[in-house]
Amino acid sequence: MVGTGRIALEAMAGERPVIACGHHGYFGEVNRNNFQQAWECYFGDHAAEQTCNQVILHRVLRNFLRSDIGVQTGRDLRKLVLKQFDSKKT
Repeated sequence: MVGTGRIALEAMAGERPVIACGHHGYFGEVNRNNFQQAWECYFGDHAAEQTCNQVILHRVLRNFLRSDIGVQTGRDLRKLVLKQFDSKKT
């Protein structure tokens, strides 16, 4: 089984926006401002402030599709992943 955190990091490395929803609940959109908080709860797998449901996911996905915010967020997240998980450091 591959955890939510690993999948989230792989998506970010591929410049994809991430909406974190793990086994223990919904974290939400991951961005450069909340990346550390998302990492600490392992993107919803280890903790979350709210439960996930289709209404929440639909609203967030609709917002991503209606704007280009997802493109810039994906670029920002890739930079964070490359910095924090540099192969030379790990």
